[in-house]
Amino acid sequence: MNSMLADSKTCQACGKCCKEYWWCEGNAEVAGRFAELVGINSLVELRQRGDISFYLVTINRPCMHLEECKGKYSCNIYKDRPNMCKQFPDNVPISYFKALQDKCPIMAKTLKELKK
Repeated sequence: MNSMLADSKTCQACGKCCKEYWWCEGNAEVAGRFAELVGINSLVELRQRGDISFYLVTINRPCMHLEECKGKYSCNIYKDRPNMCKQFPDNVPISYFKALQDKCPIMAKTLKELKK
């Protein structure tokens, strides 16, 4: 794990990571097939920042385990959540953070710290 990322891991309970499902895919054909399988609530968009380009696949529906209380969000299966959730945002290549900083404040904060 990137030590800069570890230092900036202060979840703000904004729920952005769970209000919609999303993942990064380098191959346009694979991204399109995933979106097609999911159906009408999916979107595939090319994100590019400098030399980095990838397809962001978004499913516009919140996780069924996301709970909101007074503007803060939490997971009602936190201790038993899937590995992809446990590993977030470590499972996203740091080179993608600039293009994805709108998806998670931790990514935006990490980018700021890396610029110092």
